[in-house]
Amino acid sequence: MSWVLFCLWFALFLVLLRKFTKIIFPKFNFLFITTLWIIKILAGTFIWFIYQFYYADEKTGDIISYYSDAKELIKIWKENPRDFIDVILGIAGNHENRYADLYNNMRYWYEEWKGSNLIIEPRNMIRLNAIISLLGGGLFHTNTLFYSFFSYIGILLLIWAFLRNSKDTQPEWMLAGTVLFPSVLAWTSAAMRESPMMLGIGLTILGAQLNREKKWTYGLTSLTVGMWILVLFKTHVALTIFLPCVLFIASGWLRENMLGLYAITFFIILIILYSTTLGDLIFQAIAKKRENFINVSLVWQARSTVPVPEVPISIIQLPHSFLHALFNSYLQPMPWRISGVLDALAVMENIIFLILIVVFILSRKSVLHKFGMDNLLFVVSFLILQGTLIGLTTAVAGAIVRYKVSALSVVIPFLVGNLQKR
Repeated sequence: MSWVLFCLWFALFLVLLRKFTKIIFPKFNFLFITTLWIIKILAGTFIWFIYQFYYADEKTGDIISYYSDAKELIKIWKENPRDFIDVILGIAGNHENRYADLYNNMRYWYEEWKGSNLIIEPRNMIRLNAIISLLGGGLFHTNTLFYSFFSYIGILLLIWAFLRNSKDTQPEWMLAGTVLFPSVLAWTSAAMRESPMMLGIGLTILGAQLNREKKWTYGLTSLTVGMWILVLFKTHVALTIFLPCVLFIASGWLRENMLGLYAITFFIILIILYSTTLGDLIFQAIAKKRENFINVSLVWQARSTVPVPEVPISIIQLPHSFLHALFNSYLQPMPWRISGVLDALAVMENIIFLILIVVFILSRKSVLHKFGMDNLLFVVSFLILQGTLIGLTTAVAGAIVRYKVSALSVVIPFLVGNLQKR
């Protein structure tokens, strides 16, 4: 019965995908669209296989744990559907005392968050997995089907958003390049937080573009829904993409002063960080996150750790910490840190990424012609903010590979689109 439901959902998603792509990419070959999605399904299944069989000592990894914890949550549905709905919506205190035995069996529900609200990413992943498991009959691969579809729609929206403000580009190249880029393909296809994150990014950036076009109703709706998804599943991405989106919208009104707008904004950020109480609180939060991540890597005996820069509480420390953070985010793991299949893939990806960046810089005139200064500034500002936050807080190379997927998914369309001749 579970496999029958899998086939039914696959057929339904194919119909939805066909109708959706006919609206945004009417000239696309649907076989091309379908093939890319099937590749994503296979990639998500591969990640499951790796953690289920290859890393036998890590069956408590995210992709396994979210699914296992969701099965515990489904027991609430079987006992009392009303309570299950309360837990899904994060109300009635999640009935923490009544179902304490179930929660204690979960890896990612975390007892120390007892009575907390919805904005807890692991709990939201458990909730989402539980809903999908009910709809799909409990088969893990149906969860992969759902998640790969979520993220694929996000990528399609992302490409569509950028193309609305670009010229002389072929969307097929940009779509295929983004979908097939190794870490984007792997992590956004599996039953992990990167999949709903990708949907959130696509909706957010499309919303920013529609607002620039003064299509306020659709723009604000898309932007709000996208940001809410990011807050629920990848809060740090919501924090780092919000300002670039605001600046991108504002740049539509200040086309002659875009560079000045970004320069003044980041100068104000430096003033806030280094001369206000709010800045002190931000640095304290980053330092706490950094400390926690280092401690977790030591307790879990992570295979590939990297030196984390000091939080630049003094402006004198800023250049070194900033460059070190970006180095960690976009170049780690280094070849000598390889300790498994996934690390080797990450090193290969870094080499490809560097080559694309060099080509991108050497052909900057073509880049500005195709994508415009406004798109370029948006992407660069998001890369800087996201890369700095990741690099300052993350001590595990494998985690960096996953965390930077948000930034890579945004820049890859530009890097690949730049390879096309005018």
